[in-house]
Amino acid sequence: IEFANASQGILLLLMLKQHIKNLCGFSDSKIQKYSPSESAKVYDKAINRKQSVHFHPKQTLEYLKRNMTCTKINDEVKRSIAKQYLDFKMLMEHLDPDEEEEEGEVSASTDARNKAITNLLGGYSPKNNVAETEEEESDGEEKAGGTSGLRKSKRLSDSSDVAVQMNETVDVQDVIAICSPKYKDRPQIAKVVQKTSHGLSIRWMAGSYSGTWAEAKRRDGRKLVPWVDTIKESDIIYKKIALTSANKLTNKVAQTLRSLYAAKDGTSS
Repeated sequence: IEFANASQGILLLLMLKQHIKNLCGFSDSKIQKYSPSESAKVYDKAINRKQSVHFHPKQTLEYLKRNMTCTKINDEVKRSIAKQYLDFKMLMEHLDPDEEEEEGEVSASTDARNKAITNLLGGYSPKNNVAETEEEESDGEEKAGGTSGLRKSKRLSDSSDVAVQMNETVDVQDVIAICSPKYKDRPQIAKVVQKTSHGLSIRWMAGSYSGTWAEAKRRDGRKLVPWVDTIKESDIIYKKIALTSANKLTNKVAQTLRSLYAAKDGTSS
């Protein structure tokens, strides 16, 4: 219950930030300049405010008014909070796009963030403009059905990219994604160290969708040694992963891997 209330409070602040961005036409980098911790003197400049931009966080305010501190915790409430936690976790993973990401990758991150916000709100509401980016507000075709066409086009493009990418030849030192039935962790990332007649010799890497990746270690007696394994090329689901300078997955690759693992897990079950 405490988490549910706190996450809704944070969400309300995020909605306020999004409203200011829509109202003043700010980007994430520009709005950061207005932070009290910044020394830049931006307050002397006039701000051009847009007309007809309203702030109506209807669903969040209704949630807060329900006073969940008095709610009896039953199985339904537990399931609701568990789902809210997963949505909130996804939102946190997409708040700060990496500096080195390309425009399309940042856009994918924004889509995931907006979807997470919408889920936290309990569904889409026309009066909840937090899930709308500046581009969506200015494009009336989105609400006339253009969104589904764009999403379909993007899915086809992503599928085509993966198909082309999987035809690439695996080389030593390549970073790859694997779907090995031996391990349940997701994602499974490794570096190819050798090609053999039995398959590929790899060194596992440790990390997460949004975190940094480094060489995984395992205990051998009292020592920690690189975690080496052998796989078949058919175990690979994504080839030639290019990590960022901070050794992270780009948002585009992370989203693609989520989809690939979801498809694999769905097939296996």
